[in-house]
Amino acid sequence: MISKRFLIITEILVLNICFAFWRVGATDLQSIIEENESIWEDFFSNFPINKKNLLHASFIAYKERMCDLSIESLKEVIASNENNKIALSFATYLLGKNHFLMGNFGEAIRIFAEARDMEWGKFSQIKNGIILNMAITYYRLGSIAQFQRLALLVLEGNAEIQYKNKAKELLEKIK
Repeated sequence: MISKRFLIITEILVLNICFAFWRVGATDLQSIIEENESIWEDFFSNFPINKKNLLHASFIAYKERMCDLSIESLKEVIASNENNKIALSFATYLLGKNHFLMGNFGEAIRIFAEARDMEWGKFSQIKNGIILNMAITYYRLGSIAQFQRLALLVLEGNAEIQYKNKAKELLEKIK
């Protein structure tokens, strides 16, 4: 005969496992997509950027979740790279990511939309990451229809396979 204590402990374990799986699924819709580090390395290594060290410092501040510092640095980088379209695109996108981390979702969407429409040169596939990050941000705002529309745009579009797979994975999370 199974003891009552054993049943309670088993039930608690099962609930914790279910909660853990639910959290794993929710995490993908709670945080934004990060590009492969090699993209950023290529950009920092091979493109002339005014105030490159400041942009790199703002990237590190973003990674360390020091968003206020990153945003202030990015504003200066953006102001000094008005004629450098690629640098302006990266700095603007990073600015949007910082606003997302701070919970400024409306501002993040506005900045992501601006970055999506900028010149990216050989890094144009990043636009798909931007669109997916916009989708996640809309999800965080409760706009499931906008989330689905943007994720489908990437899934059905000309995106590289990693972006298509991520879009499919995100769409499956809300079914």
